[in-house]
Amino acid sequence: MGTMESEQEKKVVLQDNERYKIEVDITNSILYVKCRKHLEADALHAKYLSILDIINTYKLKYLLTDVRSIHHLNLKDASWLISNVIPAMKDSTLLKYARLEDAGSMLHLNSMHLKCKLDTETPEARVLQFETFVDEESALHWLLNEEE
Repeated sequence: MGTMESEQEKKVVLQDNERYKIEVDITNSILYVKCRKHLEADALHAKYLSILDIINTYKLKYLLTDVRSIHHLNLKDASWLISNVIPAMKDSTLLKYARLEDAGSMLHLNSMHLKCKLDTETPEARVLQFETFVDEESALHWLLNEEE
């Protein structure tokens, strides 16, 4: 039964264009989304909805979004994320959401807000962990390692 195929990590690139790259690492159950351009409003909403679809299709556990090209989230988009995307993520198979962002970016405010929102929940209800990173290696390490 064992072929070489199963030995290698299975990765599927679902979208790759000038705006973003979306890749699924089936072996490690990670959805990797790299934004190459600043997104907002409808484009941003569409991207998140497709992310949710992919998570549900592949029953993924981890999400890594590289949003270093997104410098800020306007309030409307930020509240849309919190009221629509986060609840949907919690209902999904997703366990951890790591976000790569620039250290000095305005996005950090949104991240803090998101973390506060998730942290105010009771531990039983907290099904989704969210963390931000400035480099991919740390993010992957956090996603794939269970904390003690």
